[in-house]
Parts: sequence; structure tokens; C-alpha cells
Amino acid sequence: MKKLLLIPFLGLWISYAQSNGNELFDESYIHEVRITFEQEDFWDSLEYYYEQYLDYGADKQYMMASVQIDGNTVDSVGVRQKGYFSNWGSEGLKEPLKIDFNEYVQGKKYDGLKKINLQNGFGDPSMMRDALAYKFMRDAGIAAPRSSYAKVYLNDTYWGLYVVVEQVDNKFLKNWFSNNNGNLFKCIENTSLEWQGTSKSAYEDEFELKTNEELDEWNEFIDFVKKANNASEFEDSISTQLQMNNYLRVLAADVLMYNWDSYYEHGRNFYVYYDSTLEVFQWIPWDYNLAFSSTETNILITYEGGGGGWGEPTPPKPLVKNVMESDVYRPQYFNHLCIMVDNYFTLDNLEDYIDETKELISDALDEDPNKYFTISQFNTSIESDITVTGGFGDETVIPGLKSFISSRGETVTNQLSDHDHSCTTVSLNEEEPADEYLIYPNPSETGVFTLRSSGGIEQIQVYSMVGSLVFSMSNIGDNEFQLDLSEQKSGMYMVQISDQETETLLKIVKQ
Repeated sequence: MKKLLLIPFLGLWISYAQSNGNELFDESYIHEVRITFEQEDFWDSLEYYYEQYLDYGADKQYMMASVQIDGNTVDSVGVRQKGYFSNWGSEGLKEPLKIDFNEYVQGKKYDGLKKINLQNGFGDPSMMRDALAYKFMRDAGIAAPRSSYAKVYLNDTYWGLYVVVEQVDNKFLKNWFSNNNGNLFKCIENTSLEWQGTSKSAYEDEFELKTNEELDEWNEFIDFVKKANNASEFEDSISTQLQMNNYLRVLAADVLMYNWDSYYEHGRNFYVYYDSTLEVFQWIPWDYNLAFSSTETNILITYEGGGGGWGEPTPPKPLVKNVMESDVYRPQYFNHLCIMVDNYFTLDNLEDYIDETKELISDALDEDPNKYFTISQFNTSIESDITVTGGFGDETVIPGLKSFISSRGETVTNQLSDHDHSCTTVSLNEEEPADEYLIYPNPSETGVFTLRSSGGIEQIQVYSMVGSLVFSMSNIGDNEFQLDLSEQKSGMYMVQISDQETETLLKIVKQ
């Protein structure tokens, strides 16, 4: 009798019947966002409220405004400045903004969304790092925000081109996971995730509970931190509190893009969500305007010597340190790097998106009165490096997007070889890392999937989620097979693969 193996699709249940954000996150055109305040000195007030929060710890204060998005008006919404380095580190008027449709009128939404973020592209001459990073991660099966572009007007004055980024909230959670009723924690300050005892007050200066605030339940989070720090029992215990396959995928993406302004180096810019169905935390990435920074950074993280973005020593991060020292999780992390450099972090996958986005935003960026870089720097940075001079006269090289992707893929491949890691056979199955099947891209925008097996494939059958057989082929006999579901509806499917000894089920998604 054949043995039946069930491989969970990346630990995620993705809903592609998304009713929220379908219009606003349509990337085929530039949106128009017009924000109107009653006050003539609205900018002074926005600046003042942000400074009170940043410098004196005051509560975040919104200003009431009306917002017109693509001709649709929403009255009585909240608007405030947001961000950290992208705000106080920048000069001029183009600060990042947050719009809360729900701030003054409970239950108010736009396109099914309660909040949106307007990112200013600070430090990014391409204006694409956020959008490109999220696109790459979603292609690789990571729960990452959606994005689009918008020309933003404040009181009828064109303020600039912004990246519209999806808010990580219960709407986002509903789209990506099988539930949205768990506890969502946001990292609000640099953290090492060090164990600080069992009192939640020890962690509240670094994390904020964003859902179920009235219950204020931190027990699972504290247990997660404890297990992340327990080096002696790390391999046996961490997967009981953190979905490791998904976390290792995010870690691989961060290292691949050298996103130093993330947990593994700076200790910031992420959420963790307690998935009440799987009863583990899911790691959610955030803020990628400073990614694509260096093609030479090592994939094996040791915390020896200086740091990255600030040139200061980087405090060890127990979770990452324990992964790197684990004979179980380090190879899995390397496997995700293999998959990414072979399938997702490539010009074959990303170049069309880069070129189409460049064509889309060029004119709006050229007209932007508050842009941080010249249009010449923008054009150059798509293909190759540019050198900029900072406020202290120091020169900084900002890698070009395409040159970074090409060079980084080669560097990572060589480093994997240097660490004696073979990419010949990789696994997407956390529970059975020796499993022989790999299917990609997953999700697939086209509906075409490539299936690889270290052994022969006898038969493939594909079922819809209501049990209908939509594809069947026998006597295949090859180690690689292209599965074409382009004529099928978008959604989730079950693939049953048979060989001589086993039948394996995998979940796949056609977008």
C-alpha cells in the first residue's frame, strides 16, 4: 500500500477572493489621492503632532480631513505623519503619511480597507524598493503587503509620488491566513528579542499589541520569546511557537536583499501574528525602502565585527543566532535561498515588473516637486549603481536594481557552495525536510507550475477544493513536469502525485 504524505502549502491559507483592496492595489495605473484639510496651516500641525509623538512620547494624533481617491470621496478620515528614519531622517516636505478611514467614524472603509500607508521612497532613487521587495516575497509565498503608486495632493497642491502600501491589520490577516482573530504584535522599537522574564511590561517598550487590545493577552508571545532564546532546546521547541518554514523564508529574503533595516541586523520592521488555527506565530515582513543595499553580505550571519546600515556593532539576535547554529534549520534556510535565487530573485522573474513600473511612474516622478533624487538618478538606478553625497559630504553607493539582482544571485550561489550546501535537492516541507517534491512558482499568476522530483513521477491528478478532478495524467516517467492550469479559475487546488511507493498531496494556488 502506498504511503500518503500531506505537505502543507507554506503554512499559509491564502484567500484570493479578496474583496478588500482590489481596486486600490491595482498596479496597472497610477492612482490619485487628494487629501483636504480645513486648516490652512495643516502641514505645521502634522509636523507638530509627529514631533510630539517622536520626541516626547505623546499618543499618535490624527488630523481630520476628507480624502478623494480616484474620484471617490470619503469624509471625516484621520491623517497623520508616520515612519521613523524615512521621516526624521529625510529633508523637505515629502514625509510618509497614514490614512485611517476608521479614526472618526467607526466602521468606515475605502475599498474594504480601514487604513493605508503612503510611503515616500526616502533613500530609494528607484522608488521601487518597497514595491519590488513585496512583489518578490509574495511570488515566493511570503505573506507580504500589496502595493501600488499614487499621485498625492494636499489641499490641491501636488505633494509628490507615493507608494501606497497595505496596512498589516485584520483585513490583511484575513487575506493570508485561515483566521484573523489571533493576536498581532508589531515591533515598534529596535529589539533583539531577548528573554526578559514573564511580565508583559518588559516587552511593551519594543512591541505593541495591535488586535484584541481589550483582552491584552501576551502569554503566547512571551513563550515564543523564551523558546527563541533557549539554545539548548531550540530545535525541539521553537517550532511549537513559530512557523519556522515561513520564518526561514522571510529571513532568506531579508538576507538575499540585504535588508539591514530588519530584525536580523537592526532588530526592527516586522510583525508576528499568533495564528489561532495552527497555534503558532507567523512572521510578517515590513518596510523595504532601504533594501537592495549590498551584494557582498554573507549569508551565514555571525554577529562578529560591525553592523550594517549605521556602522555600529550589531547586537546578536538570539532567534537568528540559534538558526545559524542549528544543523536542522540552517540547511532549511539555505534551501530557501536556493529556491529564491533559482526561481524568484532573478531578472527572468522581476525584470518585466521593473521595466513596466519604470514606464508607469517616470512622468509622475519627474513632476514630483518634493522628490529626493533627480530623474537622471532614477533612470540610472534602475540599471546600475549611483553615487550620492550625504549631508556630511560622505559618498554613498546605492546599487542599481537590475545590477543588484544579477550580482547578488551569483554571490549567494557561490557562498552556498562555499558552505558546502548543494541546491540540487531542496524541500518545502518543514516536517519532512527530506521530501523529494518541489513545485514552483506557488502561487502562480499564470497558472503554470513546474514540478520537480528527485525520483520519477508516475501520475499527477489535480482537484479543486470542492473535490472536482480538473487534471489527470499517467505514465509520466520524468523528474520534471510542467503543470498547466491556465484555463482553470483562480483559487486553491490539491495536487496528488504518485510514484511507486507514495502518494503525496500538495496545495497550490493560481492567482
